[in-house]
Amino acid sequence: MLLDTQAGGEFAIGLEPASGAATGLRILGMNAPGAGLWCLPEIAPDVPPSLTSDKEDQQRLAQFSLQLHKQGVRFLEQEFTTLKAAITPQILNISCLKDLDPQMQLPLHSCLVIEEEEDVRYITLRGCAESNLPVFTLKATVERLNQVQAGLGWYVTEAVQMAHTASLRLYEPSYFGSYAEMLYFYGAESDEEFAAMALEGEEPTPEDIAKFLEDTPLTMTRLAESFGGHEHLLGWGKPAKPAKASLIQWESLAPQDAKLLKAAQQFIRQTKKVSRLTAPFEERDTSVDIGALAIVVWDAPDFGIEIIDAAERDAYECGEGDEIIFDLRADLDKPETWPALITAYKAQMGLYAQLCTFLRLLPEKEY
Repeated sequence: MLLDTQAGGEFAIGLEPASGAATGLRILGMNAPGAGLWCLPEIAPDVPPSLTSDKEDQQRLAQFSLQLHKQGVRFLEQEFTTLKAAITPQILNISCLKDLDPQMQLPLHSCLVIEEEEDVRYITLRGCAESNLPVFTLKATVERLNQVQAGLGWYVTEAVQMAHTASLRLYEPSYFGSYAEMLYFYGAESDEEFAAMALEGEEPTPEDIAKFLEDTPLTMTRLAESFGGHEHLLGWGKPAKPAKASLIQWESLAPQDAKLLKAAQQFIRQTKKVSRLTAPFEERDTSVDIGALAIVVWDAPDFGIEIIDAAERDAYECGEGDEIIFDLRADLDKPETWPALITAYKAQMGLYAQLCTFLRLLPEKEY
């Protein structure tokens, strides 16, 4: 490529065979008045122009888009200038999402990407975490339902915890409990043990421990108290016994409570079915990822927000985890696997819609 200066600082570009090679490029310097010498490095003839084949990827994406359309995830009837611009709204053109009021949806960004791992290229349908998470509270609902029927309120909290099983992560009580143990309490089983570990050095006296616990805002006892004293919500102590779905006394419920419990019941039922469909396409260890669809607390969100901030900061500083809720992927070069991948993705998004419907029936708190 010959770069030749012209008047006014312009230059012309031309091709010239590299010396000593049958084919290739020889880069010549470009002299500009007062600008010194400017040049590009010589590129060896065996270096490919691209490490990936954009054309092949585009062909595969077009085929995948057609398969989506065939399975009911249809093209939008409007003009597009690029394939990416066409697929971006297409993957959201699912009946369960269209039937859900946009105001009901929890923050989730769905996208389709092509990635390479160990020389294998994958097509990935991904749900990414977003910011500005809504905060839902459990206290009023759980206490009211437990008064109507023993364990009925715990049926609701069980549904909240089931979101993790379905790769639809929430920042909820069991999350707070596990991360508080890891980041604050060092695996201690009591406040006194936690204080002794934190003080280190010489063996602390009872007075030292009492003073430490008095001055420390977040202790095991205070965290449990912020969840109504229900340690089992944090994953500590003996689990509670939720009412069985088959024994729910529907005639005793107010219409709004019945609607909430039916939404919880439907979500619980679908989690196992959807998990079976998505399992072959899940390649991530989601326990190291961060971000969520919502925050669920007992009543006051302060301790929960503090734990979330600490957990996310720790993940960023350690370089672990991504802001990803779920990943479903298949080999880009094995179109025969795509129909099952798309079926799994549709089921995942259907379950997401059910979770939105369920959580939006809980009281929401501004924060």
